[in-house]
Amino acid sequence: MSAPKPRLIINCATADLDVFQQVARAATSLVEHYSVRLVVSHLAQRNTRMLTDPGDPYLQYSVNFPSLFDFVVPQALAPYAEHASVETNLGLLAAKMAVLRDVGVKAAFFGREPVYFPEPIFRAYPHWRGPRVDHPRRSRNPAFAPCVHQPAVQRLYREAAEQLGRRFPEVDTFYWWTNDSGAGFCWYPFLYPGPNGPASCRDRGALTSIAGFHAAVLDGARAGGVGEPMSIMTQVRVWDERIMPAGAYQYPSHGAKGGVLSIHADLSMTYPVRYLADPLGHLQRLSTVPAAEPAAVICWLSDVYHRAHAGVGTSRRLFALWALAAKHAAATRRLPGRLMLLQELAAAEFGAEVADDVVDGWLSLHEAFTLQQQSPFRRPSMRYLPTYGPVSHRWLTRPLVAFPERLMPEDECYFLPHVFAVGDEARRHNLLDVHGYPAAHAGDDYDLRSAYFAQIVSHFKSAAAHFDRAAQRTGTGGSGELVTMARAARLMACIWTTCRHWLEFAVLRAQGVEQADEVLGPLVVDERTRVETYRRRLHETIRAELDNTLALQEVLGDDSDLVVARGASAEEEDTFTLGPDLQAQLTRKRELMLAHWQDVARLYPALDQVKSAK
Repeated sequence: MSAPKPRLIINCATADLDVFQQVARAATSLVEHYSVRLVVSHLAQRNTRMLTDPGDPYLQYSVNFPSLFDFVVPQALAPYAEHASVETNLGLLAAKMAVLRDVGVKAAFFGREPVYFPEPIFRAYPHWRGPRVDHPRRSRNPAFAPCVHQPAVQRLYREAAEQLGRRFPEVDTFYWWTNDSGAGFCWYPFLYPGPNGPASCRDRGALTSIAGFHAAVLDGARAGGVGEPMSIMTQVRVWDERIMPAGAYQYPSHGAKGGVLSIHADLSMTYPVRYLADPLGHLQRLSTVPAAEPAAVICWLSDVYHRAHAGVGTSRRLFALWALAAKHAAATRRLPGRLMLLQELAAAEFGAEVADDVVDGWLSLHEAFTLQQQSPFRRPSMRYLPTYGPVSHRWLTRPLVAFPERLMPEDECYFLPHVFAVGDEARRHNLLDVHGYPAAHAGDDYDLRSAYFAQIVSHFKSAAAHFDRAAQRTGTGGSGELVTMARAARLMACIWTTCRHWLEFAVLRAQGVEQADEVLGPLVVDERTRVETYRRRLHETIRAELDNTLALQEVLGDDSDLVVARGASAEEEDTFTLGPDLQAQLTRKRELMLAHWQDVARLYPALDQVKSAK
């Protein structure tokens, strides 16, 4: 008897049923090799009711992440639920289930658990209060998850899983994001505030809580009529198979056979830019699948915080590549075989006459992605820097000005509320902060990271040139997608250039504010020349970003196909989502930089006050 096919869990975060249907139909190309599931648990709208404090950035992590109770409400939680939102979410889930039944594949539930509860629940049930789960450097208010050691809390999850199973028995796979973004277990060693929870369960530790959670979900699903349910947990670094119930899995499984693998999301590294992928990197990761004999493989087609999806064409090509890799597993083990499969995919997608150019473009993207993942600068994570810097700290639209406090309220209102920091003063002044960690230090060489960023930019520009050349040589069939891929690569080059300029400017500014001229070193004997050199560097950086912003605007154009993901309305703009008026914001950035150009002179003693060393 042959072993069961591994489950393939595809997460494409979208409320657009047409997009979901196209991705689902494309995924059926893999049913010969995998037991395919698509995630159906996406929110119809952001969960803004959780934003109880608009000045608390930590809550922005989770507003697009679903929890089980966003779809099914246990009786004990009924008085505290937003039932209209639950019905809307459930309606979207039901519509997605209809699509999956039509194409003949099953479903998965992605959720963030144990999710933090609103305070009214803990006031009613004080013994349910579990660990504090927010990040102290990223939050203004503590957030608490429920204590899953409590039998009553386990009953909540069991009841919810049973309700879901009774209505949708095809939802047989659960994938939980935990111990991050507002979720966590009591006394888990790696919680952001440190291990914590009620004193009453301290001696029991995190493992019994994790095992109890899995058991509650799995038992509830079985009671609801779900056959062979599976519960997978990520972001968890403590595990003991001896106490975990059958059907519970940890990701990553640390190479153990029969565990869970993941093909990570390229969009998480390029967000807010869509439509770019690293096929060579995917083949490298797919080469490990046969030997691992996994129980499940996760395919993530969204950005890390569920603000966008990779695009139908990008997803379809990934599935086509995956099918090739499954048929020619031996070819994935070495570079010549991988290049052969890339050539076959490029020819099938865009035509044999342009396959070489397309493959060269993909190889350039692979170089850019590899640099991004293997950065020598470990904190903050360079893998997600395009999200954390240009978007959630608004480097993309925020002007480079020497004295941010001198901007008028009408000048900063379009970017400051969305900067990820605790309070307006931190948003305004902590220019080197990235999500609670320093992206650089005032004592660094101002261009310490510049060569690294320039390499990434060069690879993205190279990819764009290859895709453009292929688009010019191909017929109408694939030229549109190639043009879009070229534009996306050029936009990424602009975004990484902004990262370079922002950090160069912020380090120089910090040195000027502190008058730390010794950091610049003994450039020349004449002190006047030293000051002039400092100001020249700042002005060069400002001018370079002024030009880069204009170049980005020209590449962006009207962006009707949303290569750069952004909200459809001003209300949808948030820390991790750019606004619909992106072009206007970029223009405003340039105007403010020009209006405050001469402020640089006040960062250092005036030249007429500097005594010559001669």
